Amino acid sequence: MSSAGSLHSLRPLRIAFTYDSKPEWLALGYSAEQCAELDSDETIEQVAMSLRKFGDVEMVGGLKSLTKIVATSKPDWDIVFNICEGFGSLGREAQVPALLEGFGFPFTFSDSATLALCLDKAKTKVSKGITSLYIILTPVFRCSCSTTVFPSHLSPASHPEICGQKTSIHYLSSKILSTVRL
Repeated sequence: MSSAGSLHSLRPLRIAFTYDSKPEWLALGYSAEQCAELDSDETIEQVAMSLRKFGDVEMVGGLKSLTKIVATSKPDWDIVFNICEGFGSLGREAQVPALLEGFGFPFTFSDSATLALCLDKAKTKVSKGITSLYIILTPVFRCSCSTTVFPSHLSPASHPEICGQKTSIHYLSSKILSTVRL
């Protein structure tokens, strides 16, 4: 039997799909910039449609929906397909994976420890040379809370990408809030 034929003879997977819907967060009063990383309902539905090729998909939503489900029932998911970005903290991307780990559910993509460490680019580089330990080449970097030498590529240390960048980049740390005009 071919490998394609053997896939169809398996029972359909029970897949939980966790995601953060941009329209839901916008409806709660968050700005478009705050929701820049979150997915549109169209993207979420396209991913769900692809997942349905492998089994039954339960549309779970984000952290709060997931928490209610696992706290009040015993889901029998085979796997959780997680694309949640999280919200509100430096560990935001690790929130859903940490909950899934705690309840023992297998899930896709990185574990909570990896996500918590890697969201903050500076911490990833200075954490005893994690990037150099595994021989991952990365550009020279500097965290700056004061004057920056130009020309420079500026990127928020704790953001996976530059979201909503227009005329300035805002850096918020526990010690300083500064605005760099471009």
